[in-house]
Amino acid sequence: MVLVIPAIVLIAWLIVAQLPRWTAPQPGWFAPMPQGGTTPGVCAAVASLKLYSASRINPADGIGIEAARERANEIAAEHYSARVITVGTPLAVEAALSGSARQALYLVTLRLEAEASDETNGSSLRTDAVIYLDAVSGSPLRLITALEDSTGEATAEAKACAFDVRAALIAAIKSPPLLLLAAYILVTSGLLAVRGLFKARGMVGTWLRRH
Repeated sequence: MVLVIPAIVLIAWLIVAQLPRWTAPQPGWFAPMPQGGTTPGVCAAVASLKLYSASRINPADGIGIEAARERANEIAAEHYSARVITVGTPLAVEAALSGSARQALYLVTLRLEAEASDETNGSSLRTDAVIYLDAVSGSPLRLITALEDSTGEATAEAKACAFDVRAALIAAIKSPPLLLLAAYILVTSGLLAVRGLFKARGMVGTWLRRH
């Protein structure tokens, strides 16, 4: 039983060290779009969630998802000259915006219609908006404008904001607690094997002396 305690401590250390990586904001936090495709401004949204140390909460409290969607649409119409063509499903989070305490918020992402000048110039950039609303009052607290590639090719930014399972597994394998755990298991197994060997030899010697 005593030999198990260090292993339990190392496993707990491994979990504490790796859990933030697996629970960090990622595109999977956002509900799939009804018409398919990716959430508007998802990379900018994920980056802002990490910046504000956000965590997901129950969306039942506050103004509600539909009201948050409508409010964000109104704010975008007031702020941008381009028409809103897509509104993502609002995400309920708790976060600490710059200079403020943690509070309940709705994060809403929107895609804007391309400006006529952009279409004329053949620009491949599209404009997305990320809006943070107070979950209780619906007041806008942050508005982020993001430019993303609309060519359909995976950009470096899009790859960076996606959760990399392979990188997370490699980081876990190379982490000190897992390396120490592997070494501890190897050493302990070796000692137990040697102990078992000496015990077996002693039993054989006792049997030979009796016969």
